[in-house]
Amino acid sequence: MKNNTNDKPYAIRNDQLSEMRELIIDAMETAKETNQSFMLGFETPLSQNGVPLRLNGSNWVPYKGFNVIWLTMFAYANGYTSNQFATKKGWQRLGGTIEKDQKATISHWSKPMTITDKDDNGEETKKSFFINKCFYVYNRDQVQGLPEQEKKPIENRPTFNNERLDRFTKAQGVETINGYTSAFYRPSTDLIFMPSKNYFKGTETLTPEECYYSTLLHEHVHATGHAKRLNRKGITSKQRSKQIYAKEELVAEIGSTLLCCDLNVHSIGKLQDHATYLNEWIDAIKNDNKNKLLFSVFSLATNAVEYMHEKNMIKNKIKKMA
Repeated sequence: MKNNTNDKPYAIRNDQLSEMRELIIDAMETAKETNQSFMLGFETPLSQNGVPLRLNGSNWVPYKGFNVIWLTMFAYANGYTSNQFATKKGWQRLGGTIEKDQKATISHWSKPMTITDKDDNGEETKKSFFINKCFYVYNRDQVQGLPEQEKKPIENRPTFNNERLDRFTKAQGVETINGYTSAFYRPSTDLIFMPSKNYFKGTETLTPEECYYSTLLHEHVHATGHAKRLNRKGITSKQRSKQIYAKEELVAEIGSTLLCCDLNVHSIGKLQDHATYLNEWIDAIKNDNKNKLLFSVFSLATNAVEYMHEKNMIKNKIKKMA
């Protein structure tokens, strides 16, 4: 993406979405060859610093939704380790200068809107839609003249904690039944079925417990699609086409990866359990000429993650009040 000096929001162009699509397809093609997650960027130094941050005045605040995934993958693809992003003017306010020949990427801004209209019978109806705009942003590693970003000390970073994970998954209100030979979510009974913990074997990068919990979080993301929760088509639709199924699996894969990052569960390597979906994902994205699929999947995945964190917060507040 070009080096742009305009800090004003603009409507995203289709060629920019196509460029993003190609980067993600490349990541998926690499994942097929290495049996690693195409979300590999979430296990890099970038993720150790935390989710991508945007400059808001003089403060750094977390990105949400599509931006969390896109900016992490963009930084990983370009070898950046900072999690901070700002417009050219933003970096200038901090005393920095964009290095020569550096290319900007985009951050996406979306605002829900509802308008009241009247139908042919004169009755009021409400229409909901989103205003979508974008900004050109640069990673801190593309900027000169700034002090080195303070890194979080490794010893101060949260570590894997199975008790915390048990509390988090229990807060979702979906019963898990252990003892099965495979992991799956059954919408008709709103139950998650899992193999027992001792069924899972560790890998070079994962402990057996991390294998268990990364799989469990994947199934919990599926459960957010139930009609009484987020009512996602991939779970509630009676039409179980190959495309709908593949899209729902992609939502769960991305959502569980984000959760693993949030909850300090290493998840690299678990893609080998989901590799059968990669070809379907790649084909679906390649055929998505209008580039609507990526926005839809990323939004659905981040909505699921935010929903699960909110459920956990509500549960914790109730416990404190009791």
